[in-house]
Amino acid sequence: MKRRIFIAGLGGAAAWPMVAMAQKPTMPMVGFIETRSSGSYDPFVKGLSEAGFVDHRNVIISHREASNVDQLPAMALELVRDQAAVICGPTNAIIAARAVTTTVPMVFIGGTHIETVLWSLH
Repeated sequence: MKRRIFIAGLGGAAAWPMVAMAQKPTMPMVGFIETRSSGSYDPFVKGLSEAGFVDHRNVIISHREASNVDQLPAMALELVRDQAAVICGPTNAIIAARAVTTTVPMVFIGGTHIETVLWSLH
């Protein structure tokens, strides 16, 4: 009888890490797609970290980089399938993503440098 209790206890102990992992909340995934020429990713990640969102700490950033614009829709579809909470990128990437889904929120990344904006105001 004691042997059965011991074996049952071992089985329960072996299953405990799986139960603990199942209860962990998952981090939201931010999808970022761009073409190689855009150069928007590094400033985007820096801006997120300044706002308190750090990759693999409290958010997952999934970066996709296309060699040409024809690859952008397929990359957007990958992010939708991977259940991205939001898709971000420059104009051409967001246009491609919009053609693939209307259910995932999208954020356009772009604009001009602040110095250019300030110069144009004078």
